[in-house]
Amino acid sequence: MVIFYILVLSLLRSPDISRGQFSPHVYETIIANYAASKYRHNKILDVVPAEVVSSLTVYQCLALCLQENRKWARCRSFNYGNQTCFLIDTYLCEKGRKNNLAEKLGYSYYDVLQRHGEEMEYFNSKSCREFGKCSSHCPKYKVFSNLKKFAEAQATCEAEGGVLAMPRSHKHHQELLHLLTSHKKERYWIGLRRQNNITVYIDGSALDEDLQLWGEDQPNNSGGIQYCVEMLKEMGYKWNDFHCDNLASFICQYITT
Repeated sequence: MVIFYILVLSLLRSPDISRGQFSPHVYETIIANYAASKYRHNKILDVVPAEVVSSLTVYQCLALCLQENRKWARCRSFNYGNQTCFLIDTYLCEKGRKNNLAEKLGYSYYDVLQRHGEEMEYFNSKSCREFGKCSSHCPKYKVFSNLKKFAEAQATCEAEGGVLAMPRSHKHHQELLHLLTSHKKERYWIGLRRQNNITVYIDGSALDEDLQLWGEDQPNNSGGIQYCVEMLKEMGYKWNDFHCDNLASFICQYITT
């Protein structure tokens, strides 16, 4: 990310940007991967801009925002439309600010953050990206009360842009317990299963040996066919291995950091 950020700065701060010395593909890559979100077209950040500059391309607007030799605070984002650049000293996801997007046809909102990747995962959630919200404002988990087999539950999560929940710490487990207190179903699939006689997360990553969230005497692989993992109410929603073709409710996870 650091290398890419340096590349962006070197390209966009160059005077050649206004003379078209770089290919359109380079510009498009910068806009797509660094500053913009396709879910923020026809939207603007609904705040008073710090500076307004006319007769610019969107690439020149981005270059102007990245410049640091201005009298006011650092440019953190911008709205762009009708060849006009609206430079902004805050951004949609800034903590402590209740910034919101507003509809505006023909305009787009762009973030200019060095750590823009922090906000990428929330786009996996359909419910979040439809409103252009931030990861800090969007649900990390979603509980599905309908019953499905393990593979069907995972397919549903993937269709939603997420995965079956993968609690990797006691804190994550407590977050799930808090959710389940209001749903109170008997059992919920989560994103772990047995592979080669070892329980792993569904993304293939290993389970921390110190993370003891199994119910009493679990996993026991009863009958030699219990390869998937659920949170079971009668065990206080601790983990239990269960036959993957049995039916259970399930929990999807959208933000995995």
